[in-house]
Amino acid sequence: MPTPEQLAAQAKKIVQRSQRQLFLVQIADEAKLRRLYRDSLKKVNAKILMLKDFPKHLERIQDDLEKEIARLSKRATTVIEGSNKSAIKLGIHSSVDSMILYKKGFPTNFKVRLDSEAFSRVFTQAVRAASVPIENISLSGRVWDINRIALEDLNRHLARAMAQGRSMSEITQEIRRFLIFPDADLRKKKWRLFIKQNPPGRGVYRSASKNLQRVLRTESNRAFRLGAAEYAKEKKWVKGVKWNLSPGHPEPDVCDELSHSNYYGLGEGIFTADSVPDSPHPHCICFTTMVVKDKYLPK
Repeated sequence: MPTPEQLAAQAKKIVQRSQRQLFLVQIADEAKLRRLYRDSLKKVNAKILMLKDFPKHLERIQDDLEKEIARLSKRATTVIEGSNKSAIKLGIHSSVDSMILYKKGFPTNFKVRLDSEAFSRVFTQAVRAASVPIENISLSGRVWDINRIALEDLNRHLARAMAQGRSMSEITQEIRRFLIFPDADLRKKKWRLFIKQNPPGRGVYRSASKNLQRVLRTESNRAFRLGAAEYAKEKKWVKGVKWNLSPGHPEPDVCDELSHSNYYGLGEGIFTADSVPDSPHPHCICFTTMVVKDKYLPK
């Protein structure tokens, strides 16, 4: 019979394996976001290129741009919500698989696996938890904020380009950089100048698309942990939920504090199932594992 330490190590590997599956989901969903941005870009640029008198129609272009960005925001929010649901399912399944390791020590009336009704209940609770606004800002609000900033930058750039008499082809190329920014060659003077005139700001990427991909990864990693936490709330043998640093953790930060804290007297890095921390920073890929009560562990 494995020792409690060996079981914990095996459970950790199971969760990490599910997390690797989540990374594949994120890659696929990020590709969906990029396609959405490219489609919106084509529509905006097509409207600009159809105009013969750019200065005369600036206000119309800006109005069309705002409508397209609003539509884009709704579609992008739907993609991220779908990614969250996939992450929640993986979080629940990894929790079930990791707890099967401990099943021999449980009373026969303890149910590790979830029937369809129980799974639906846990899943719904986790989706609801994932949709709770962060700092009073909903997911759709955060998506719109990112795109709104890009929209404001674009409108300023359009007005400046009009005043400078720039060509339509130049303008459409530069709009691409605000929304997508793929592979700009910073060895060339024109792109160094573009970045100097339109800096991305501290802690953000140069395009709305890249900033939204960061939101997707942060949100779905959080949803993965929430799926596990909601499962843990249902199980009386769970002592708490342990915060684990990701193997690729680059440098000490607030996650180190979470992994070593003992706020609830349950042990180092262990939280109650209803107090698992939100993502402490963007791109957080730390994960949680369940801690079984001592009386159910092998002696």
